Amino acid sequence: LLASVSWGLGTGSLGTWGVIQLMSYFPKCFTLGEATAVTHGIILFLLSTASNLPLRYHLPPLHDDDIATTILQ
Repeated sequence: LLASVSWGLGTGSLGTWGVIQLMSYFPKCFTLGEATAVTHGIILFLLSTASNLPLRYHLPPLHDDDIATTILQ
């Protein structure tokens, strides 16, 4: 429960901060909805990468193509 709450608060805070940063770095380029979608996509990509890469440590060494596949999945 504590881990779930921590991840939720961290992701929510990162999402809010990311939208504000995106809107300030690229003024008049994004609507609020577009900035939110882009920020959530980036967060999901980072969390997916962070959760997939440690699972590969106990397996045989990866080739460059396999690393890219693991990151993109």
